[in-house]
Amino acid sequence: MSRVLLLGSYRQSLTIARALASSRCQVLLSTTAAEDPNTHSNAVSKGLYLPPTSEPSRWIDALCQELQNDCGITHLFPVGEAELVVLAEYREALPQHVALVSPDPDTALACLDKGLSVDRAQRLRIPVAESSLVLDYTSLSESIERIGFPCIVKPNDSSVSIMGQKALIIGDWQDLAHQLPSWPQEMERALVQRFVSGERHNCHFVAHEGRLVARCEDIVTRSNRANGTGIGVEWLSVPLTEELWEFSSRLCADLAYNGPGNIQFIRAHDGSDLTFLEFNPRPSFAVGLSVQCGLNLPAIAVQLSGLQGKPTEQFDAGRQEASYTTGVKMHTLIGDIESVIAGRSEMSRPQVFQQLSRATRSFLSANAHFSWSVRDPMPTLHAYRRLLVRGLRASVRRTS
Repeated sequence: MSRVLLLGSYRQSLTIARALASSRCQVLLSTTAAEDPNTHSNAVSKGLYLPPTSEPSRWIDALCQELQNDCGITHLFPVGEAELVVLAEYREALPQHVALVSPDPDTALACLDKGLSVDRAQRLRIPVAESSLVLDYTSLSESIERIGFPCIVKPNDSSVSIMGQKALIIGDWQDLAHQLPSWPQEMERALVQRFVSGERHNCHFVAHEGRLVARCEDIVTRSNRANGTGIGVEWLSVPLTEELWEFSSRLCADLAYNGPGNIQFIRAHDGSDLTFLEFNPRPSFAVGLSVQCGLNLPAIAVQLSGLQGKPTEQFDAGRQEASYTTGVKMHTLIGDIESVIAGRSEMSRPQVFQQLSRATRSFLSANAHFSWSVRDPMPTLHAYRRLLVRGLRASVRRTS
């Protein structure tokens, strides 16, 4: 039996743990929180406390100590980008007998660098909206002058936010001055791109030595931000788009990619425009949808990790796709509620009711739910309890 330690307790960690447990893996989960809802899952056999990744040397020392104490751990499965970055820096410190369910460190870092990913896509003749990597406010303004409006500005490093958001859509110079009056101190570099409005396609996959082994595709039908730049809260599985998977295949082959990943594209609603968005060298937020569609991507990634040579017939892509179900709609109610709480101060009461009404409709129409499970209810119940406490505290602060 594989004994898998998930590194990082994120929302998708719960769905990954359930997916692995269903394939008879024993799952452990690292966390930095004293009270973590995910550790209450039936799928998690043990929760392990590790220091925050913001203290990388302490984090890796604690991890190595856990691996020494528990010699039965066979796989390390990094869930978040922060864990990937630390593992890339300290890979040599890890025991050789433990398989890493992720691409090699150099590949992971190359994917996380948005500028490098855009350059690679352009070299491989993959459509990319006009882009420019900028280092300061002056070069930002010059790039916008050349690219034109509307454009999108995002940190080159995904672990960094820009004004508290993943990306900013800039409509004109006045909008730039309003949304980004100065260069954020925490942002070393940023990517400026011509803005393409349309559907965000998530291409979820597991690859082995550069070859796509299992694939699943969805579109983000709604995110937690009205302009679509935020985190998805509603997804729909769709038939595999041949063109997008040809591009994804080129990227994986060029990197000799191993492990789970997610490549995103934006396609204009009328099909007139298409652009590569980013390459995430880890399972994405919506990886649970693949399991709902009949593809246990986390389990396949664990089974293939450390395997040399061609994968066996059981991982043949055609056989995997035969069980792939389209038209599955997944929704995260707690994600919707969190976005309402976070943006409450900026919304009127009618807007709040409108958001909650939309969330209710999505919840009732979905045939798959992100975290809720009748067989494993405790993580979701604990998450809602924590969310309720947070909401009450916010209300008290506003009234005091």
